[in-house]
This record gives sequence, structure tokens and C-alpha cells, in this order.
Amino acid sequence: MINKLTGEPISEEMQSVLKRLAANETVPESEIYALKEIREANSCISNSVPTIELNNRSGIQLGVFNRLQNMGSAVIEDNGAVSFTGEIHCGRRLDIVIGLPASGKSSALVEPISEMYKSRVIDSDEAKKLLPEYNDGWGAGVVHKESQRISEQQLMTALDKGENITYPRVGGDSTELLNIAAIAKKYGYSVYVHFNELDRNKALGRMINRFLETGRYIKPELIIKYGNDISNTYEQAKKATSLVDGFSKWSNDVPIGSRPKMIEYSASCEDIVRALKPTLSERLEESESKCRILRAKIDEVNEVFRKNPELSREYVKKRDELRAGKKLTDKTFTIKKSTPPKH
Repeated sequence: MINKLTGEPISEEMQSVLKRLAANETVPESEIYALKEIREANSCISNSVPTIELNNRSGIQLGVFNRLQNMGSAVIEDNGAVSFTGEIHCGRRLDIVIGLPASGKSSALVEPISEMYKSRVIDSDEAKKLLPEYNDGWGAGVVHKESQRISEQQLMTALDKGENITYPRVGGDSTELLNIAAIAKKYGYSVYVHFNELDRNKALGRMINRFLETGRYIKPELIIKYGNDISNTYEQAKKATSLVDGFSKWSNDVPIGSRPKMIEYSASCEDIVRALKPTLSERLEESESKCRILRAKIDEVNEVFRKNPELSREYVKKRDELRAGKKLTDKTFTIKKSTPPKH
């Protein structure tokens, strides 16, 4: 793999870390920040004054707000391409999607839900991209607060109009999420919370892979720091029955491009579950992927045996002994029924 930032092949240390993260192994934060590629990326991050503290920003904020307001609901093409050109319906429905950064919330849940309910997606990450200081992500921290302010303005405008809303959040703060639900309830909304679950080790691995392939960088600490906070937020939302009308939980630990796996859902979310049910071709593709992984593991074992003939012979001996023992235990005996005497 080539590092998009430098054009150089990635280091052996980076390859090792990515392999461990993919296997869901926890890699110390200090080891990640010591990687050559991560050190280079961190050197590019802007340390300018946060734009929220600058004067004369109202015109820029209004311009970004208007551009976002001109976007419609998600429209997903057969090839997976997404455009935000659909209608916005006013059904007073709010779907809050929570999950780690880089966990695939958008493609897994946000975009399909937006398309299904013709809802406006309000995402501070999209506001960030339209601010000049964002600079392809290197100024993400600088524009963070300002993008949040713009998204909050969008949210209140949508609530006032009664528009359907899909609202992606990390979900690290349960109090914040329930406050949002409470505000929506005051506007007569039904509120649903959806948890896009992915282990943080795998999310971290995906983030680093994405950075190496595309140059889009997120500080690893933004994933590492959450721990079990998001899961706790989801559980709190499930209990808040006066504020939350329905919930669903999905695992996005699936091959890239596949639909998430449903873990649990409330009856009020059955329509979403049906809509996101994997197609036959997707299930076949997932099975083929699992077979390829299994084949690779078998090849690894065979290579070990090839290099260690004695180990191979010992394995064959043990295998034959087990098979012989199984034949004895599985052997069945047929008992001939006695013929009743003739009278």
C-alpha cells in the first residue's frame, strides 16, 4: 500500500499495526502515535485559532448554511453512488444515528434512512467541508466549533418546519442526546435512535486505512477516547421511553460495502429492518468472503506443515487416532426384532 500523503510505501510497523487492529487486537495509543505515517500526518494539522473565535464570520456561516439547506434527502443509485437531491418530507420524524467516527455510519444507516423517510441529513462534518479553513481535513479541529454552530442552526430550522431529519452523532454523551430528543418532542416529533456498532480497534484500523488511501485524516484519539460511552448512551436511550419512540442496533463488522447486520430493534423500527435486509447477492458475497478467509488460514497451516515435516506426521497420526475413535463411538448395532410365535 502507498501512503497518499507522501507517495511512499507504508512502513513495516504500520503494516503490523493494521494487521493487529483488523484482528481486533488493542494496540497501545503510544505505539500508534509513534508510527512514521501518523507523525507525518500530525505535523500537517493546522494549529490556527479556532474560526469560531474570529470576527466577521457571519457572512461565511450564512453561505455555508444556505448551501447545506439546498441539499435534499439522499438518493442512492444502483451502483452505490449517493446524491442529496431527493425531496424533503415534513412528517416530524427524527432519526438519530450514533457510532464511532470511521465506523461507517453514513453508508450503513444515515443515507438509507434519509432516502427511506425523505429526511434532511444534518451533519456537522458536511458543514466543516464547506468552511475554507477545513483544508481537506487538516483544519478540521480549527473549524469544529463553527461547524457545530451551523448544524445547530440547521437543526432548529428543520424542527420549526417539521421536516424529517436524520441526525448522525458520535453519541459519547447520553445527556446531550436525550436533550436533543427532548427538544424534538416539544416540536411534536417522533424520535428514533439507531446504534451503528463497530469495535473501536476495527474502527481505528479503518480510519488509518482510509487516511493512507485517500489522505483524509482523523486523530486516532478521537476514536480511542470513547470506550463504552456510545454503548451506554444507546442503553440510556432505550430506557427513555418518554423521549425515544423506537431503537435499533446494528453491527457494521461486515465487509466494506455490505449492509450492516441487525442485532436488535423495537417493533416501531420493523420497516427499517426490512428495508436494510441483505439481498441474496450480498449474502452470497459475504459467504464467499468468509470462504476466502478460511482458505487463506488453511494455506497458512499447510505452509507450517510443509516447513515442519515432523509436525505434519504428528498431526496425521493424531488425526487418524481421532477418526478411529470416532468410528467406534459412532458404530450402530441393528437388533433384529424377534418374530412373535405362531398360535
